[in-house]
Order: sequence, then C-alpha cells, then structure tokens
Amino acid sequence: MLPHKEVMDGPLVPVWVCTAALAILDRLDVVDVPTLGWWLAERQLPNGGLNGRPEKLEDVRTVPFSNFCISSLAYLAVALSYPYPYPPGLL
Repeated sequence: MLPHKEVMDGPLVPVWVCTAALAILDRLDVVDVPTLGWWLAERQLPNGGLNGRPEKLEDVRTVPFSNFCISSLAYLAVALSYPYPYPPGLL
C-alpha cells in the first residue's frame, strides 16, 4: 500500500464502481437498495464528515469519500424513484 492512498483500499471504491456499472447497465434492480443506502448513509459522522469504512475517522485530506458515497446514493435514489426498467436515457 502506498502512503496516503488509503482511499482506494476501503470499500467505497468497489461500491461506487459496482453501483455505477449497474446503473449504466440498467440493472440497479439487483441491488438491495435499502441496505446499501443505509450503509452509505452510515458513512456520515456526527461532525458531518464522511469515513470510508466503519470505525474510522472522517477523511479530511481528500474529497473522494464524499464523491464515492454521494454519487452512489444518487444512483440508489434513481433506483427508488423509478420502477425497473428505467425510462430510456434516465441514467
């Protein structure tokens, strides 16, 4: 592991990649949206920061945790808003 590259070692990167890939493929129907949404929401700490995995402090050095977490939640919001199959061009 390279110093200061921990953001790529946590679970948020694969979650974001998989959520984005499933959104592109119009297959968010295979995701347990409530459970994943809960887990992503749990990344926000009482002070407002986001952590990459449970029991860690918020990451104040970089923005990727916020980007990975919020964009994944946005994909899930689309999954909750529209029944599958999604309207063409929605995602």
